[in-house]
Amino acid sequence: MIYLEPRVLGWRPLVESWVNGEIAEPLRMYKNEILALFDFLVPQCLGMFSFTRKKNSIDKFEILNRSCSTRNKRS
Repeated sequence: MIYLEPRVLGWRPLVESWVNGEIAEPLRMYKNEILALFDFLVPQCLGMFSFTRKKNSIDKFEILNRSCSTRNKRS
C-alpha cells in the first residue's frame, strides 16, 4: 500500500470514491451528471478558497470531504 497526501492526489479521487461507493441509491443514475457538476464547480470554488486561505484555517480538502459526508447524511 502506498500513502499519498490529499494535496498530491487532488480532489478528483475523493469525489470519484464517494460517487462510486457511498452515494445514495436514488442518485446512482445521475453519477455522470454529478461528476460533471463537481468538475465544473470544485476548481472554481477551490480557487476562491485558495485566494482567501490566509483568512480561513480550514483546508480546502477538508471542505470537500465535509461536503461529501454531508450529502450522505441527507440521503
